[in-house]
Amino acid sequence: MSDGVSEEAATHMAREMAAAGVPAEEIIRRLMEQGVDHGVAVSVVFIRTSATNRPQVMSEGRDMIAGRQNEEGRMFAAFRRVRNRQLAAVIPALGALLLVLFGASDREAQFFGLAGENLAQIGLAVIVGVVIFSFLNYRCPACNAYLGRSFRPSYCRNCGARLN
Repeated sequence: MSDGVSEEAATHMAREMAAAGVPAEEIIRRLMEQGVDHGVAVSVVFIRTSATNRPQVMSEGRDMIAGRQNEEGRMFAAFRRVRNRQLAAVIPALGALLLVLFGASDREAQFFGLAGENLAQIGLAVIVGVVIFSFLNYRCPACNAYLGRSFRPSYCRNCGARLN
């Protein structure tokens, strides 16, 4: 730190301002005006040492961290729902693929009263429906961008949101 402001003095000033109800951003700004380095000011404001020398997060810092964790948790849960819908779409797609293969291999075979050719057409229609569903469903919960072909993306290529 410059100008001779020790971390202990910065901690004392931060505690006094916090007790007076000054918002964390304002405390950081005032500490920096006193010559405290930005990183040190942030650590002094958000992490302090109690009498037992255990780090404790101040209430605004705790709320900020909890808010970020809650947002990530909501994002992970939303993506998990998207991925589960994708998995649910695989079952009819595989069944449709079997219908197409069965219908194409034996056009005159009967299955549930339908000719093989009709089965192939129904199977193709289901596959097209699953592809359209996948394109509409497999999107980033944050920005709604299509996530591409990767089944387990760790982040959105468009906005950078963490997904896993």
